[in-house]
Amino acid sequence: MQETISSSNGAAPIAATSGDALLARDSSSGPAVWLAGDPEDLKPWMERGAAGIVTNTVVLNEMVQKYGQMTDVIQRYLDITDKKVAVEIDGHSTQELLDVGEVFTAMSDRVILKIPCTVHALGAFAQLKKEGVETFCTTVFTLNQAVAVAQAGVTHVLPFCEPYRDVSGDPTALIRQMRDTFAGWAQRPYITAALVRSTETAHAALRDGADGIIVFWPIFEQMLQSKLTDEWNTIFLNEWNAMDDAGLLEGVPYGVANGDASNHNVPMPPDPCDDLRRETIQVRYEDDPLHPGVRNTLETIVLPRGYVWRRTGTEERTRRVTRRDTLFDKDGYLYMPYFGEMITKSS
Repeated sequence: MQETISSSNGAAPIAATSGDALLARDSSSGPAVWLAGDPEDLKPWMERGAAGIVTNTVVLNEMVQKYGQMTDVIQRYLDITDKKVAVEIDGHSTQELLDVGEVFTAMSDRVILKIPCTVHALGAFAQLKKEGVETFCTTVFTLNQAVAVAQAGVTHVLPFCEPYRDVSGDPTALIRQMRDTFAGWAQRPYITAALVRSTETAHAALRDGADGIIVFWPIFEQMLQSKLTDEWNTIFLNEWNAMDDAGLLEGVPYGVANGDASNHNVPMPPDPCDDLRRETIQVRYEDDPLHPGVRNTLETIVLPRGYVWRRTGTEERTRRVTRRDTLFDKDGYLYMPYFGEMITKSS
């Protein structure tokens, strides 16, 4: 019997007789891009093609320090979009996971529960599937784990990518293994790549068959950037401007909507981010002499005049990146393109 489902891969509701993931591929326009970050930063991006919002406990811990109680933070996310919001929860037993999750699913039917890969998570996935609650399984590093949580009933399996790059591994090998293993299974879960911290890893995940990726919004922005695109956009824009300068765009609201200073004699201040976005960063790795198995990252960047590169933190042996590099201007903070992490201007 047919049933109507709402795809989590950006597709409109569709009539279904088989698994959501396969139907999403048949009916939607391509892999989903889920965004992470501060709700205030995400607000302008939610109408630019994002599938929804995904949280993790690291980000949530930062947000509760800024905004207050966890439920207030989740409500902020819900308030900025009509799309789905994945809330990462944790617990020490299946029942605790279900009890914690119920707090957030009661807030909105757009809430997805994101749960780390553990034995007691299996029972939670099975029960939540019966209840019709959509789920993500995070911290997946092996094909065995992916198969186990898929059989338990999880909706999305989240293979972690960037940690493999940190140890000179292939960040998307698991995506390819999952793609091949789940191929042809009608009820297979979505393969949604997680911990994607660079455009290179995003490209590899999409190329290798991920149904979606989870990125911080600066990485999403960088996915649109290309030197060749910039060059050709400039060529075409110059031709358009030439027509405008010659008075041949009469009746076309060009310049008014875009704040064109040449048409209105209004001085337009330079965008401090323009030069930064075109700067290139060279990255190389070397072994840490004091910590076997740990690699240091050395970055070289050419800075525009008037900008300062500052560094705080380091990369710990646990592989969690605590280093935060960024570029500051005199008026506030900017984002360093390689890492896409925010840090406010220091005094």
